[in-house]
Amino acid sequence: MKRAYQILTVYTLSLFAPMWAYAADVSNDAPPSEPIPDTPPVAPPEPETDFDITQNQQRKTENQQPESIPETTQSDGSKRLRLSKDELAKQPELLYRALSSSILLRNVEGVRTLLPIYQEQTQQPKDELLIDLSEGMIARDDGNAGKAAKHYQKALEKNPNMDLVRLNLAQVLFEDHQNRESDKLFEQIQSETELPNNVRDLTQSYRKILKKRSRMNAYAHANYTRNNNVNNSPKERVIHTRNGAWYLPEPESAQGISYRAGVGKDTPLFKNYTFRTNADLWGKFYWDNHKYDDLSTRASVGVAYQNARSEMAVLPYYERRWFGTEKYATEKGIRLESSHWITPRHQALVAAEVGRDTYDTRKFLNGRVSNLSVTWLHTPSNQQYFTLGTDFSRKSAQDSSDSYRRQGIRASWSRSWKRSGLGTTLTANYGQREYDTNDFFNIVRKDKEYSATLSVWHKKVQLWGITPRLVGVYYRNDSNHFMYDYRKAYAFIQLSKSL
Repeated sequence: MKRAYQILTVYTLSLFAPMWAYAADVSNDAPPSEPIPDTPPVAPPEPETDFDITQNQQRKTENQQPESIPETTQSDGSKRLRLSKDELAKQPELLYRALSSSILLRNVEGVRTLLPIYQEQTQQPKDELLIDLSEGMIARDDGNAGKAAKHYQKALEKNPNMDLVRLNLAQVLFEDHQNRESDKLFEQIQSETELPNNVRDLTQSYRKILKKRSRMNAYAHANYTRNNNVNNSPKERVIHTRNGAWYLPEPESAQGISYRAGVGKDTPLFKNYTFRTNADLWGKFYWDNHKYDDLSTRASVGVAYQNARSEMAVLPYYERRWFGTEKYATEKGIRLESSHWITPRHQALVAAEVGRDTYDTRKFLNGRVSNLSVTWLHTPSNQQYFTLGTDFSRKSAQDSSDSYRRQGIRASWSRSWKRSGLGTTLTANYGQREYDTNDFFNIVRKDKEYSATLSVWHKKVQLWGITPRLVGVYYRNDSNHFMYDYRKAYAFIQLSKSL
């Protein structure tokens, strides 16, 4: 198994070999001490855990490229009817022509004004086709592409020969992420022999983007790392008891590569549903201290639903973890994730996971694990965004002293500074973790976790087409348990790429 792990690790590193970079560790050292031979062995530190389970959703939103579609002509509404509502209601023919002209000129404000008057008039029979076209235009302008599609479909049922309405239907199906139906309709439009060149170019642009939506996407980042306290040795390592002094392990150093990568693909099924597959791996490879190598892989397969403003997915997952080149744990569970654009500038992200951990050797840690993360994303401009989130976790174990509850809050601010060309991202996290019962030392462990990260880059500084980032990290675990009270600070240069 060791050889298989090493082969997998070497292969992973070969993917990221161009991304090696310099980093400096500024962890504080502690005075040396001699361990007592008959001291009971201390269990190795448990691998680090990420409690924000909306990270992939945030990465997807941050890296999402705008889908550039050629603009279509729209009226500015400069020609206005200077008639009152009562005057229009008394002239149904004029009202009909005004509403029809507003639809043809794509004057949404005019349609909003005239449609209620037209629906209220009783002097002439109402044209249901005109009403469907009007309501479809209003719904699209309101961002409700699904509702707009229903109205355009009703209009085409009444009159199948309206080519412009068919194009509008294909566009709103695209906006509503009904990808298969939209592509089929664009294909039908393109097959027409007397199609104007500008419309042909427009449909071709849409079809190219639809193809991109269903292709495989990937991301990867890596950095050189050096850690002078990889085993999280506490500052105080001599513990005096009535039975004598206990000497905790010395800090151990390690240097290597920290990496993370993943691929994903959405395959259209029908309407707004897609078949989603994801595969991710992350970890650390220390070439001078392999017993602290950490590698995790996760595969998930499920069904996703997406429209113009919302996205939901149900994803059963399987996760395998190696620690110190040996099999460490397996997690099986189900993930529910959702995102919704409340306004064009505000997005809410929610993710929940329920699973079961099974450990290969540390059986006393077996048990259920539950996580919930909620994130608010605010983009006031194209140059910056803010996030604010909270996380809740529950880990149960056969040994109740290893069962805990954790809650945390986090915030971040990212900005591109136009004048200087610099970009910065600042994140801050705070968490509280409380264990269920007392452990071997008769201590009920309680931790307060503090962390801060600053990332800086310049848009003109690139390496192999990738913009490197200088990242500084500070972490403090303030614990009432002498074995888990420690702090770390380090810096590195990170290279990331999204495909």
